[in-house]
Amino acid sequence: MNDAQILAKATIAAALIQSRGVDPEGLASQNKDISNHKLARLRELTDRIYQALSDGNRRWEFTLAPRYGVARTEHVNLDLGGVVSQLRTRTNFDNGYYDPSLYQFYGFAAYPYFKIRENVGLGLSLGLGVQRDDFSPTFRLGSSATAEATIGIYKPWALKVSGGGISNQRLGSGAFGGYSAAVSVIRRF
Repeated sequence: MNDAQILAKATIAAALIQSRGVDPEGLASQNKDISNHKLARLRELTDRIYQALSDGNRRWEFTLAPRYGVARTEHVNLDLGGVVSQLRTRTNFDNGYYDPSLYQFYGFAAYPYFKIRENVGLGLSLGLGVQRDDFSPTFRLGSSATAEATIGIYKPWALKVSGGGISNQRLGSGAFGGYSAAVSVIRRF
């Protein structure tokens, strides 16, 4: 197979992975020619959300977050990438929820995954970038971090414990900080 054919297969593979309709590892293992191509390592590229709210407002959110598998070792996996995100609303009602006509975030992200034991892993998502909205004339620093521990990765039952935080520095609309925590039990059939 020549380089052009490998590139074409890798591009198609990247599009299928991006659509989340194909498992990237399974695709690469069945197609040895593209398994080492850089496009076959792209993960989770886009997220699109549309909301029609009960007060008549409309929200559109688009995120482009390509990430590339930089390292795959016995003890750690590392993906690095970028994030471009925009949130738009039709009307700013100024009545309690965040609804700017345009919010923008541009940043970098790191996704390390630590293989603690065969059935135990810890995944992190770390982001740092700049942001602004309608009320801010300049971009300001923003960051986020989440962690998820999974116990029982290869067992019928798995326990997931996660937590996260976000720290958006003062914009014209105010500073925002948030925290989350979750515990879930998963049964595989």
